Amino acid sequence: MLGLGAVSLLAAVAFPFAPVKTDQVTYRWSGEAAGLAAALPLMPYHPRSLSATIPCAMADTVGDGTVGDGTVLLSTTPPRPDPAAPTGLGGLRVTATGGLVEVRSGQRLVGTRRLPSAGCELVVRSTPESTVLLLDGERVGSIEGDARPAVAGLFTEADPAGLAVEVVSEASFQSTITPLKAALAVVCVLALLGALWLLWTLDRRHGRRVRRLRSGRWRSRRLWSRWLPVDATVVGALALWGLIGPITVDDGYISGMLRSREQNGFIGNVYRWLNAPEAPFGWFYELYHAWGQLSWSAPWLRLPATVLAIVCWLLLSRRLLPRLGRFAALRSTPWVAAAAFLAWWLPFNTGLRSEPWVAVGTLAVFCALERAIAARTVLPVAIGLVLASATLATSPTGIVAFTPFLAALPALLRLVRARSDLGWPALLAVAAAAPATGLLLMFADQSYAAVAEATRIRSEAPGALPWFYEYLRYSNLLTEGSVEGPLARRVPVLLTLAAVAAVAWLVWAGRRRLAGSGIAAGPAVRLAVVVPLALGLFTLAPTKWTYHFGVLAGVGSGLLVVALRAFRPRGLTVAAGGRPVARLRLHAVGLLVVGVLGGLALAGYNQWPFVSNRALTWGTVAPLLLGRPVSKPFLVACVVAATVLLVAAAWRASGTSGGGDASGGAGDAARRRSGWSRWLPSPAAVALAVLVGSVLLQVGTFVKSSVENPDTYTMANDSLRSVRGGSCGLADYVYAEPDPNGGELPKVSPDEQATLDGFAPSTREALEVAGQALTGWQATGAAAATGTGGPATASTPWYRLTDAQ
Repeated sequence: MLGLGAVSLLAAVAFPFAPVKTDQVTYRWSGEAAGLAAALPLMPYHPRSLSATIPCAMADTVGDGTVGDGTVLLSTTPPRPDPAAPTGLGGLRVTATGGLVEVRSGQRLVGTRRLPSAGCELVVRSTPESTVLLLDGERVGSIEGDARPAVAGLFTEADPAGLAVEVVSEASFQSTITPLKAALAVVCVLALLGALWLLWTLDRRHGRRVRRLRSGRWRSRRLWSRWLPVDATVVGALALWGLIGPITVDDGYISGMLRSREQNGFIGNVYRWLNAPEAPFGWFYELYHAWGQLSWSAPWLRLPATVLAIVCWLLLSRRLLPRLGRFAALRSTPWVAAAAFLAWWLPFNTGLRSEPWVAVGTLAVFCALERAIAARTVLPVAIGLVLASATLATSPTGIVAFTPFLAALPALLRLVRARSDLGWPALLAVAAAAPATGLLLMFADQSYAAVAEATRIRSEAPGALPWFYEYLRYSNLLTEGSVEGPLARRVPVLLTLAAVAAVAWLVWAGRRRLAGSGIAAGPAVRLAVVVPLALGLFTLAPTKWTYHFGVLAGVGSGLLVVALRAFRPRGLTVAAGGRPVARLRLHAVGLLVVGVLGGLALAGYNQWPFVSNRALTWGTVAPLLLGRPVSKPFLVACVVAATVLLVAAAWRASGTSGGGDASGGAGDAARRRSGWSRWLPSPAAVALAVLVGSVLLQVGTFVKSSVENPDTYTMANDSLRSVRGGSCGLADYVYAEPDPNGGELPKVSPDEQATLDGFAPSTREALEVAGQALTGWQATGAAAATGTGGPATASTPWYRLTDAQ
């Protein structure tokens, strides 16, 4: 096992540095043959190398005989840009002024030289190592280091006779895998599989069988019969959402990136990063591209996200919840889990972004580690490392897939120490080789140098923010009217933060209180630790979009279910230790927390990006009740209920001996609650109502909008057209004027014009006098722009309207 792990690790480490096959594209331009200008917009703008040969005669004459001062002999950007435009690209610029030639690359001076009277030749060469100016082969100026100019075209203002330019494009991203690189990948995978097989054989001898859910009998038929109606509801909601749900802000440009692969030879981000590839992240785009070869319709491209949603739901319902405790056997748990999952998944993870992949990967890693801890086996740990590295390769936020290892570290160390049959060197080799497999996805057909260059481009491009701007993510989430902070996103995020605090309090009060509610303390605590760890790692992400919260859809849903079960009526009694006064206080605090966070969530708009927001109920305002925002009554109701509970707790405490809390069993406390307090909802019931309301609002408003707008663009209409085979997306609903001059209104006669001008600017009086339908406009005001200070008049002619108009 040591040898196999070491071979796999070495092959994975060597993989990024293995050679790749690249296509070199060379552009040659002769000004004499091609004219005074040629467009050559390179992506990225800097070439791999550039060489220009400029005869000195160009500095003597232009087309009409003389060269003026500052004449551009050669430029790789427009020679006369608009002075009011923003600072442009830093291109190569060779200018001549009275026989003195100056060469600049961007803002840096390469060299200046006064030309001799006899014929000569200037040569400019630019590579990543240096940019030099040669006069008849002699170096007369240079810049050491990378000073390559940007190339958007080739331009000259002089006689181009003898001018020649050769540009070698930066094609390091247009690479394909070589046999050597493929062989390293095969060796890495086979060696790791061999090591994992050896781990499996050892686990068979030392592992233990794990019961499905809890002590006692649990019949598989009963399990599936209880979950099947919930499964049908969740899958149906996800399928419907995939057909009618909103687009994300990035679906359009990701689709464009996928379609450009045939022209680029790789999937590059031409919209933001100068066509640099997403590597070392974004391997799933290759899967999307292959998927898109069958159809580029929106519902077809969204189908993988729907499949990932179903996988995530199965992991949550069949793997995570049974591990979290006996409460999973309750009849209401499946429906609570469905509400929590849909509230998390719908607003974040529909579309082409990476969050669905990270959400599934993180939840799968957590389930793998819980299996390892429960069964005392090591193979699931190694599989979890492979899954975590593959998740990290999807996007920078994929690093959250490693948080389950941090949360489970004490339990994993105990597991490894208890396995005397595992040699430490072999175990460390496999533990290093398993996550190293992610390099195969990161550098599949790219070299290390190309990925380093792509990373440099992304880091220098606008939009990247340092870690201490992380507060912007939460500011955007809570900004009224921001598309980054709609109601649908606020609800799961804020309630999950409350769930973290709730579980933390229960652990601090004593793990037995978790166990009394049917919750397994160990897995629940680890799940509660994963969420804040993930939020902490968000600070490393260079962008601060609220979409990133979607990676918590799996583990966040599970944590919400734990908190909802812990703070239901029976759970409150157990959490308070059976003491009536403590229970009332805990009930009040829970209602206050849910009231404040729920009120913040309900203050958000039911809004979505771009055309998805059209004709939505409450798409431009917060939800209303009787014409008033619902968030304030919700908060007031929770505060009033909490106040009543606190007063009741104080009254009951004042009647006990010494003013303390009367101790009693859980059953006694439950009997004491049989009075008026039973009519006050528990914090779990209120939070669940908010979750369910959020899901119904999202699905219901899009169903309503789809039904009420059959003649305009909606995702539902686009999906229906795609099924019929005749959809061109939004282009089907764009109106274009084929003849801009068609339908021009006829002007009135000069005599009528004079009459009408006498009644301006009162259009109504003019129409009454004319006795027919006419239109025109006239206004008088101060003419500050003329500099005279006097009045000025602006007017249009009068036009005759048709009867229909």
